[in-house]
Amino acid sequence: MKWIQILGLSLLIVGCQEVMEYEEEQEVTEFSLDSELAYIELLIGMEELGEARLALDDLLLSLDGEVNDALQQSRINTMLMLLEGVNPELVIHDSHDFTGSDAVIMAMEQYDVDDDIVFMYHDQPSQFGDEQLGYYVVLKSLSLMEFDQNSDGIILTLFVSDDGKIEEIE
Repeated sequence: MKWIQILGLSLLIVGCQEVMEYEEEQEVTEFSLDSELAYIELLIGMEELGEARLALDDLLLSLDGEVNDALQQSRINTMLMLLEGVNPELVIHDSHDFTGSDAVIMAMEQYDVDDDIVFMYHDQPSQFGDEQLGYYVVLKSLSLMEFDQNSDGIILTLFVSDDGKIEEIE
């Protein structure tokens, strides 16, 4: 089970690099296989496995078995292995509740995304301030954690509410 968490974290890091590009491309309805794969990897890294399985199934249906790039096919095969046994029918699309992954995506849109920063969220929604509901999201610096072994690497803590507000926590 530990290797799934490690692989999930590495997929999260890879997914974070391209998720902003994915969101922009979705708005202009351009198709990019790398962006789609990065988004699914992000969902896997955030343990949104039902959503990831749905997105992967939709992608595979749209591809109709045509993947010419060996690296992309390898990424798809890895995701299929990780998501084996996940039932996508358990995910309800009609009433999409605000999730931790939604909070992270909103934070990523607000703050720069680069290879050094990892976005993480608390797995349970919380209440903040004026009874706002949302998630605590932390931005961690990998280089800071590597430089100072005693550091948790946190450079910023946010509260992202379900109404779209982002509060910086000191």
